[in-house]
Amino acid sequence: MTAIIHFPGCRKPGPVYFFFHIIISAILLSPRATFSYAATATLLVGATVWLEYAGRLPHVSPFAAAASGMHQRPLFVSGVMLFFVSAMFVSAYLARP
Repeated sequence: MTAIIHFPGCRKPGPVYFFFHIIISAILLSPRATFSYAATATLLVGATVWLEYAGRLPHVSPFAAAASGMHQRPLFVSGVMLFFVSAMFVSAYLARP
């Protein structure tokens, strides 16, 4: 799933699909398993974003206008990751039955 999400890049809605899995796991699994999955998803997306930022993984953008180099600006990358990490764990917490 992470490899498929890489192709649209970190600015696209691909990582949002992790939220569906977090909510479903919160309903079906234990809280420990849910937070473990949220941490794993965060590490996978974080590794992909970091590899793009470091230039070890090519940045793929489906739109020519989106290829502006934002994926190599530290403030932008850290803001995207802060939002993603906080949203993952807040979703995992709020979706518990």
